[in-house]
Amino acid sequence: MELNEYTTRAMALASNLGEREDMIHASLGIPSEAGEVCGIIKDTVAYGKPLDIPHLVEEIVDLCWFMTLMLRTAGVTWEHVFDANIAKLEARYPSGSFSQAAALKRDLDAEKAAMAAV
Repeated sequence: MELNEYTTRAMALASNLGEREDMIHASLGIPSEAGEVCGIIKDTVAYGKPLDIPHLVEEIVDLCWFMTLMLRTAGVTWEHVFDANIAKLEARYPSGSFSQAAALKRDLDAEKAAMAAV
């Protein structure tokens, strides 16, 4: 499924509580679902359980939905987020690949400027 189709279909199923309430709903849902993802990983790492891929996907699906609600409420598209992310990463890693030194010596102003230019 294409990203725009996902966004349209997923948001057609949102309740549209109003801008303030949708923002609160999304901002509470994102960490809640992220915590469930962490719980799945904790069970694998700490308790030796096999990684439950179907459950992991279920929680990531929920996380994506809440993130899409947040973006819609803020008037931002996934395309903009992806473009800003790449601009930020390219500013952080000007060599074009990961480097621990560059990760530790970030120029936050350059990263912000790169994202603002998108």
